[in-house]
Amino acid sequence: MLTIIVLYKDTPDIFKEYWLPLIYKHGGQGALHGACLEFIVVDNGSDNLLPDQGIKNLRIYTAAKTLPNDQAISMAIRYAQNELILITDIHSLPTYQTMTLLQDLYNKNQTIWPVWFDAPDVKCENAFSILRSDFKKHNDIRKCAQLTQSSVDSTASMYRVPWSIIIDKNAARIKALYE
Repeated sequence: MLTIIVLYKDTPDIFKEYWLPLIYKHGGQGALHGACLEFIVVDNGSDNLLPDQGIKNLRIYTAAKTLPNDQAISMAIRYAQNELILITDIHSLPTYQTMTLLQDLYNKNQTIWPVWFDAPDVKCENAFSILRSDFKKHNDIRKCAQLTQSSVDSTASMYRVPWSIIIDKNAARIKALYE
């Protein structure tokens, strides 16, 4: 089916509020199209590690702080169980339309490079899909990304989760402490 690899670093609020609902939605009997998607979160150098969530379709890998992001993601690709893999970061969430498009592509050996939902003329540099077989052949995530670049699809888009959300929440928490 589909594996989504998410690069994570010290953003537990975004993970809990945006990614966990998506993971739950696509993980079990209530999953879209009846299929369970695999999510792999790569925690690359966080000071506050994500705890095991106890969710069957979620695996969390902790990479060494000195490991570059592309090598940390490459490690996760080796553990992916599916041919089609969406690579993204914690701040780039797939839209519903992108999720359904990816699920339709899983047996067609096609990849996508989505655009931003709020800027459909701008390619999302933080997210792209690859085929696991291409990665096994080249063993280089950058080469796989180059193969995917020709597959920019304006029907596939990603939401941005801005840093301002984190800042606003932290400011509200601090304010509540002093009231």
